[in-house]
Amino acid sequence: RFAAARAALATAVVLFSFAAAAEAAPHYRLYTNALGGGMARAGSYFPHDEFYDASVRDVARWLANNAPPGAAVFSETPGLVAHYLALAGRDDLRSESLSDRRALARLRVGDALVVARGRRYFSNDRVARRLQEQGAPAFVAALGEVPSAHVFVVDEAQLRALEELGR
Repeated sequence: RFAAARAALATAVVLFSFAAAAEAAPHYRLYTNALGGGMARAGSYFPHDEFYDASVRDVARWLANNAPPGAAVFSETPGLVAHYLALAGRDDLRSESLSDRRALARLRVGDALVVARGRRYFSNDRVARRLQEQGAPAFVAALGEVPSAHVFVVDEAQLRALEELGR
């Protein structure tokens, strides 16, 4: 009797684990159990570990199709963004670090800022918040249903807001 109960419990644990993995597929790192809030809280606890740079290719593809010639792209993964932009044939776009205040001082209308959920740091948080206060992003990349990166294409109002911030 006791052995049957243990076997049933072990089977239930394995089946629930399998079901949870299937629910999170193909983005297994976003799995959050029911005690942690389930999929509604996916990506909320350790975003760097959960997202890594999973959406950079999608962001670069969108930028390659939409960024004006010669625009700068600010992100926390400038090397990776430059790689994907080059693969897309957009060598004219400059990839800069979002945390580099000197580079941000050259920001102009039409440049893009990528705020990746797994790459929020003290060095870029003020800029990211100000952008989000100014309006909706031009593009949102997602892993399944979970937003993973926001792309803001700078307009005059955003440029003024960032200048007031002192970038």
